[in-house]
Amino acid sequence: RLILGQMRRTKPKNKFRVGVFRRWLADTVGDERMRQGSGVVDVAGGKGELAFQLLHLCDIPATVVDPRPLQLQVFKQR
Repeated sequence: RLILGQMRRTKPKNKFRVGVFRRWLADTVGDERMRQGSGVVDVAGGKGELAFQLLHLCDIPATVVDPRPLQLQVFKQR
């Protein structure tokens, strides 16, 4: 869209960013490699959404390392 004569990109929605990142990891690293050993460590994992998706959608063990408590209720409802 044009604003003051300049082209400006609209900001993409971040609603699905974790799912996009999970698919990128699967394509780049590979599911089998992520399943090796103890799985994936999600450092500064925040609410734990990536680890939740890796475990429940891809059957990849994941551990979240973050000083804040996990908030998985929202992801369970989805």
